[in-house]
Amino acid sequence: MRKKTERVDVVIAGCGLGGLMAAAAFASGGRHVCCYDRRSRNKATDGRGADRRTTALFGQGKRLLDDAGIWPELESEATPLETMRIVSSSGSGAELKKDFVASESSIPCFGWSLPNDILAETLLRSLERLPNVRMRLCSETAGVVTRTGEAFITFEDGSRIAGRLLIAADGAESQIREAVGIEVRRFDFPQKALTFNATHEIPHEFVSTEIHATGGPFTMVPLHDIGGKPASAVVWMDEPAKVDELLNLPKEAFESAAEERSRRLHGRLRLASPRRAWNMRAQLANRIFAERTAFIAEAAHVVPPIGAQGLNMAVGDIQALKAALDSGRREIGSVEHLKRYQRSRYGDLLLRVLGVTGLNLASIGSNAAVRRMRTLGLEASHEIEPLRRRLVSAGLGPAYH
Repeated sequence: MRKKTERVDVVIAGCGLGGLMAAAAFASGGRHVCCYDRRSRNKATDGRGADRRTTALFGQGKRLLDDAGIWPELESEATPLETMRIVSSSGSGAELKKDFVASESSIPCFGWSLPNDILAETLLRSLERLPNVRMRLCSETAGVVTRTGEAFITFEDGSRIAGRLLIAADGAESQIREAVGIEVRRFDFPQKALTFNATHEIPHEFVSTEIHATGGPFTMVPLHDIGGKPASAVVWMDEPAKVDELLNLPKEAFESAAEERSRRLHGRLRLASPRRAWNMRAQLANRIFAERTAFIAEAAHVVPPIGAQGLNMAVGDIQALKAALDSGRREIGSVEHLKRYQRSRYGDLLLRVLGVTGLNLASIGSNAAVRRMRTLGLEASHEIEPLRRRLVSAGLGPAYH
């Protein structure tokens, strides 16, 4: 006998940060939400201390968490990002260093650095307390069917859930996107990203530093002190063979290499977490909706970790989708709502994916002319005030407006 179908307003596939933030946003607006994932709770949060990657969350993300009543639980873990420092090598041995300071734009900070595992655990804990949220972890999808009025998810245990809107937040290899036949455009970079946390001698003073040189950027994002010492989360992007070599270096040799690549801007570096690496790609779905289905986060778009765009683009997706669903008189998840979401969001996503892709390709380039153009672009973006303000607002969104 088939099990009874459970019905909710919104079904969210994926309990990564994008899916959990979407659940928080829609649940706080009064919707009945089911959020499911194939992973267990520990794997969904990566286990506190097991993976200390961080996210730089801009103001619009903070506002979403504020509206859901979650930010107060995170505030003590958040490190403000008051200055964005970009360093670029021109190829002649000289380097250009430019600071973008939040106070010059009449805002307290550009955003906040948060450890991913703490953010995920806090979101999960908050959602599990809400009566209008159903969390289903360890739930493997067996089938996806959409109809004019509902989307249906069948799980391997035979249970089934239906929602008037299905939100796919199930990652770059989205099962939902594949099931409903939406294709993607993908570009694979000859590059990997290596992540780790490090302590250092010189305090970061709430400055996030991005150093561009051949192979890709080296980014240091401020963290709370570790063991009483100043600390930063590091993303080091380089060609795959180089990253593989770095992963296998003895600890002291790796620390010396990282210290040199950081231009010693923070003094001596000491490894404070495991090293992890993954391949780089840029990807954009050909469309971010299907029948009764919306795509957000990496199910819709993937970019390299430059300019803290990843999760902040997902927050933009959630805001645009909520705005579309709140418009008009149609029921949630209607074609009218989803087309409005596509129109309001897709152009910005395309520009961001292309922009980050172009910036990364320029950073990878070893050609002296490319490096010179990169340096000139940085100088112009800093010295031309309207352009500087536009770049700042592109990152922050409407958070402080």
